Amino acid sequence: MERMSLEERLDELQAKEEIRACLHNYVHAVDKRDEELFMDLWEEDAVLSLGQFGESRGHTEIRQNLHQIWTNTPKTYHLSVNAVITVNGDWAEAISNSYATSYDAEGRVLLAFATYRDKLSRRTGKWRFVERRLSLAFFAPVKELYQL
Repeated sequence: MERMSLEERLDELQAKEEIRACLHNYVHAVDKRDEELFMDLWEEDAVLSLGQFGESRGHTEIRQNLHQIWTNTPKTYHLSVNAVITVNGDWAEAISNSYATSYDAEGRVLLAFATYRDKLSRRTGKWRFVERRLSLAFFAPVKELYQL
């Protein structure tokens, strides 16, 4: 195995941090209802696949999906964890987990755990999603919520 130069290693470390920010900004944008931030995370021809919640292709469909999420779950609180990122030049793959608590349109509290499998590129000069695929482990209502 050939050793990377210092410049190559620094580029890879910087790329991983920028990708990690992309992963985290996805959930921040959803939770804070920041459409501009959310849409800036996607390549024009990107695919967002949310399993049983549907698949979106391209900016127009991804934006429509985001608005549907906000309609169905007016309040969301995500935690993005366990990112493992592999960089290969201007392309990367990542896998991460997300815990979420949300309120649906009727005010019920929902808990969810999911794994994201991502493909990202730096082809436009900034790391963005090319493909994001969700695998949902569970999505369930909470019977009782204890408030402090």
